[in-house]
Amino acid sequence: MKELRRKQTIGDYIGLLSEKYEVYPSELFRALVVASEKGRAVCGDLAIECRSITEGKISFMVKKGTQLVGQFPVPLSFLSETDASILNNAFGARRIRKRVTPEKTDGTALCTVKDVRAGMSHVNLKAKVVEVSTSRRVTTRYGNYATLAKALIEDETGSIKLCLWNTQIDAVKAGDTFSIRDAKASRFRGETQLSLGTKGILQKEGLAPVMVQLTAPAM
Repeated sequence: MKELRRKQTIGDYIGLLSEKYEVYPSELFRALVVASEKGRAVCGDLAIECRSITEGKISFMVKKGTQLVGQFPVPLSFLSETDASILNNAFGARRIRKRVTPEKTDGTALCTVKDVRAGMSHVNLKAKVVEVSTSRRVTTRYGNYATLAKALIEDETGSIKLCLWNTQIDAVKAGDTFSIRDAKASRFRGETQLSLGTKGILQKEGLAPVMVQLTAPAM
């Protein structure tokens, strides 16, 4: 994959790279956009660098560590006009999801924050609460009201936001360490976040081993 083959579209190439290096096509596309604006970007294990801009095209170089993955030009129009979410459906996101989602065996397998990708379900991890945002009232797509807050949680590999609904909010405080089970990962405004939904479970470290299920509204 050192060079973009003739007759192979940019979308095809993004799909192939995404599947081989286990990232979502939409995430790789957004990384290209960031690299075009800032010169460099990171997507999973891939480092992307903008090499040049000429005649309506941007040339990118992609590496994994010190290994050259590919060099290819991308039309500026492709970056500005493509809907990133469509790429996931068009280029095999379901296959990628199976490879990046931890298997649910006995329900206790843990992953780390850096392993979390949008679209994953049954996410199990252990993390410390850094801060909890001020709660706010929102209207769900079904027309009912709910209270929403977001907790910033972290482990040794990174940080991510956890959506909290209604009674979940009072159960979480900064400084607490929690085990999280069966959470779901999604992408909102360009940021990957976790939510417990109606089946996710929180357990505060140090308490009796009773898993308390906190009900969230359907969205």
